[in-house]
Amino acid sequence: MSGTNDRKERILNPKPGVSGSSSQDLVRLAFELLCHSKEYAEQHDGNVSIYTIAGIPVLFSALRALLIEANTGMFGVGARERLKDLSNLNELRFIDKYYAFNNDVLKDLRLAYEVRNEIAHPSHLPAGTESGVPEYLNELKKRDLLQSGIWLSQLQSHRLFYWVNEIFEQVVSVLLTAHHSDPESEKEHLISWLRYKELKL
Repeated sequence: MSGTNDRKERILNPKPGVSGSSSQDLVRLAFELLCHSKEYAEQHDGNVSIYTIAGIPVLFSALRALLIEANTGMFGVGARERLKDLSNLNELRFIDKYYAFNNDVLKDLRLAYEVRNEIAHPSHLPAGTESGVPEYLNELKKRDLLQSGIWLSQLQSHRLFYWVNEIFEQVVSVLLTAHHSDPESEKEHLISWLRYKELKL
């Protein structure tokens, strides 16, 4: 069995044993990377950050872990009938199918997901645009979220990393409300996803 099939099988047919909230480990790592990102940016030009390249994919891993935990019922309100889709769809398509978000949040999440894809599946050759930014990501440049330089160096931006955290706050808030059976537990759970606010430049 391939690794991909094994991971799908663990979602569709849970095995005996103990599991925990790995999303918390991943979001903590993302926060630590954001701390280093701010420090690095402050030591240089106030924005450049090599840590963004690591941090954004980690945030999306945390989101996927959270979706698995939530839908398997770890927080009190599961939705196991969705697990087949969760094993086959990426996080973006799964969220779009099962959760209610306004169009602006979904648009930003899609944009952030494409940043993740650019990092995880690099094609760092000239885009043929004057700015060097691929046309489909030009919205990032318009919002002043990118660093100067060549592609992918333009993604090494603390502002970009912070912005993705802002999107995740909105997404995770909806997910936790949908799946937590205890409002006080939900509030405490969200804290780990809000710590990024300490690190704005």
